[in-house]
Amino acid sequence: MSNLRERFADIIRMNTSETRRWKELESLTGIPAANWLAAVRNKQRPTAEMIEALARTWPQYAYWMVTGTSDARYGHLCADTWAAQQGKGRAFYPETEANAGASTAAYLALSIKLYAARYEFAPCIPPEQHAELELQHLKLDLERLSQIEAVAPMDKASLQAVIAARRGRVSDQEDLANPATLKDS
Repeated sequence: MSNLRERFADIIRMNTSETRRWKELESLTGIPAANWLAAVRNKQRPTAEMIEALARTWPQYAYWMVTGTSDARYGHLCADTWAAQQGKGRAFYPETEANAGASTAAYLALSIKLYAARYEFAPCIPPEQHAELELQHLKLDLERLSQIEAVAPMDKASLQAVIAARRGRVSDQEDLANPATLKDS
């Protein structure tokens, strides 16, 4: 399993262009480009502000970045899951193919915006726009939950098949370990 520094760098590489990566990060977060470069090149540790900035900018990767595990069913992706969905890599074990990643990214980004507007020193959102954003947030939540509910029966059947297949392999391995249990062919 990778460490936080590696996951931190993976998120940056996945979401920024190679040519203007550090300036992009500086314009997105307000953190100087030189600091981002130093952190990714292991010249300094990622600061709490950098980790928070990545989590707020790409919230679908926040859980994976800090824990090293993902929960793609609920839209919490990792670099490998993202790469596999793009046809560029492997899927993170034990994720399934279906998840609510697309709607969750928008949902989480809007959640952060609404939270900042209400509780932090953020640009004030006019009440009518705030009401519209809250409605959009509810719609995204409904879409996300609908996606999760739609794949749940498929996931259940897939997981049952995997369990059955693994039970078969475990029985075979136990039989091979104990030749007395093998039947004559």
